[in-house]
Amino acid sequence: MEAKLRKMTVEEIHIELFNTLLHIDDICRKHHIEYFLGFGTLLGCVRDGGFLPWDDDIDIVMKRDEFERFNKILPEAIDNEKFFYINGSSRKNYPCWSYITRIGPKGTFRKMDYFLDDECFQSGIFIDVFVLDYAPENIFLYRIQTLMLAIIDSIISFKTCKTEYVKEWIVIGKYIYQLLGDRISVYWLNKLREKVQTGFKRTSKKICVPFGDIGRYPLIKVYWDLKDFDDIEYMEFIVYGKDAQIYKHRFPIPIGYKHILEITYKAWETHPLLKQSKGLSYWIE
Repeated sequence: MEAKLRKMTVEEIHIELFNTLLHIDDICRKHHIEYFLGFGTLLGCVRDGGFLPWDDDIDIVMKRDEFERFNKILPEAIDNEKFFYINGSSRKNYPCWSYITRIGPKGTFRKMDYFLDDECFQSGIFIDVFVLDYAPENIFLYRIQTLMLAIIDSIISFKTCKTEYVKEWIVIGKYIYQLLGDRISVYWLNKLREKVQTGFKRTSKKICVPFGDIGRYPLIKVYWDLKDFDDIEYMEFIVYGKDAQIYKHRFPIPIGYKHILEITYKAWETHPLLKQSKGLSYWIE
């Protein structure tokens, strides 16, 4: 990237992301779209009243119907002067659009050092909007589904990531990549991925973020009960800026948040040793 960059402080990242979340919240309220805080953002809100000190992004989740409606209205609803968005419509070869939409403030830059040097992969700091899809109630079928997703993800990784970041343990993905090469695009791999992750009946009582068995939250950690998302409650989220300035707002969390956090983090009420922010976020000057 040719532009001059200045590293953002954690406080600056938190304020910018908080304002981005306020904009998303406003869009969702106006269009009656249901969403929930998720993952580390949910944990931080419930346990600490705001961000985890080292967090440099925000996670929210939406059920499939809401996610599709959100992506459909986003081009017109978003303030395009202040914010960017990344999904399957805006960047067809973005690696993970089949289960993530990313939204963030313009004028920022997030160093995604594991991607190949391609403009398609560049972005500012962002909020991850994850889709919640129905999952098979049979754990064996769920494991098959996540393995299929992992194979597709491994092919996408070979096509989009630097070699040192590609997880080669799924050998079949490597062979398919070597066989197909450039004959199949990331866009069509994501279309295939979408078919796999939406292939189970909506009568299921299980729901998940369809990561596949790669990354930080494999299998059981995102295998949740649908009833835990049957209703919403609101919890205050507080951000402390410079000069003791306080920003706060009440955001939606799933009614079964305690059970969700137990599944994903186990002893979620315990405070771990403080981590450091990754330091990958910058202002563009």
